[in-house]
Amino acid sequence: MAQYQMGCMYAPDKSIKKMEALQRNNWWEKANSKGSYIIGWKELNLPKRLKGLGFKNLRYFNEALLAKLAWRMIHERDAKWVQMLQARFCKHGDPLYGEIKRKGTWIWNGIQRGLQWIKRFHVWEVGDTSKINKWQSNWLSEGNAQNF
Repeated sequence: MAQYQMGCMYAPDKSIKKMEALQRNNWWEKANSKGSYIIGWKELNLPKRLKGLGFKNLRYFNEALLAKLAWRMIHERDAKWVQMLQARFCKHGDPLYGEIKRKGTWIWNGIQRGLQWIKRFHVWEVGDTSKINKWQSNWLSEGNAQNF
């Protein structure tokens, strides 16, 4: 249930801490938080390839799911849910470049958080250039622009 909610809404830090506490208590089979533990929580969160147990960092997991939802919104433009959200919150079309409303529902606020990641790290693969906005796209990152 929590994973579904994290996939469409930004989870507050208080909720993330509570879910991590539940994971820790379940893993260590402790009813209360007293006592010492054999291995630290940071080591449990490490991926298995780095000798950890592969527990997810729930904050990063939440951000990744929201970015995935925003990515789907950009690529599934014919879907009804996308058309409804764009009609309500993106009056001028494209959520990557257009003007969007900052305040909205919990789901829209989560999508905006995912859009921030996509805007920061997306890269265009140039084909026929029909979908690229030549005037608003970032062609060079700030670090690379100084080399020219």
